[in-house]
Amino acid sequence: MNKLSSETRDLIAFAVKYCNLLKIDSLLIDKTGIRAKQDEFAVYLIEPGDFSFLEFDTLFIDRITSLAPRVKMFETSKIDYSFLVETKELDNDELLVRQLVIKGGNTKINFNCANPARLNKNSLPKKVNDKMVYEFNMDKQCLDVLNRGVSAMGAEEIKLYSENDQVFAEVKDIEGDVLNQLVNSSYKTLIDDAENSFSFKYKFKMIVPLLREACKNDEFSIVISHRGIMKLNINELSMYIFPEL
Repeated sequence: MNKLSSETRDLIAFAVKYCNLLKIDSLLIDKTGIRAKQDEFAVYLIEPGDFSFLEFDTLFIDRITSLAPRVKMFETSKIDYSFLVETKELDNDELLVRQLVIKGGNTKINFNCANPARLNKNSLPKKVNDKMVYEFNMDKQCLDVLNRGVSAMGAEEIKLYSENDQVFAEVKDIEGDVLNQLVNSSYKTLIDDAENSFSFKYKFKMIVPLLREACKNDEFSIVISHRGIMKLNINELSMYIFPEL
């Protein structure tokens, strides 16, 4: 058993936490980055980078819903815990994590990891091939109003759109009644040939857990791509939410 560094431990714990928020059950971490996908609503965690500090080559977890509450148990009990791993060396010298062990105080939990050979790695892209175009901030007060507004309107979707250089949110019920909320009085365009306006719809119940996490500092940035892919940066992890068609 090899003990992981606190950097690796925190990376895995953060990734597991946010995958669980979005009901993502499979997570791949290797030395090129982090990749995960929620198929039903097309939500991705994609964080490419140099992860050469990892003490292993590949970690594949396909039972996030089982692992997340066990990690949370240590955190909510305020037990200082460590991750240890049992690895297997493949013929190509790749170190594959077979078992993850969470150990803190007098408590230890063994968790069996999955074999990434079962995974089609092409199903988990290493990057988003769409230019990020628009950026604006949302604050906690605005998010709170939208959260109550979606509930009051009995709606499931929220539309983010620009008008007169401002950003608005629209919530519409099945009868056609509309709630409009000013999100920000301005926004930035990140490329020279950006279109003058944008309008995209999202499943609110999928994005609200991430928005709440992002707004822990009262204000947070939302970036939207040419095709409406929303990017949120949470604890240095990049989450991507695809719009509704």
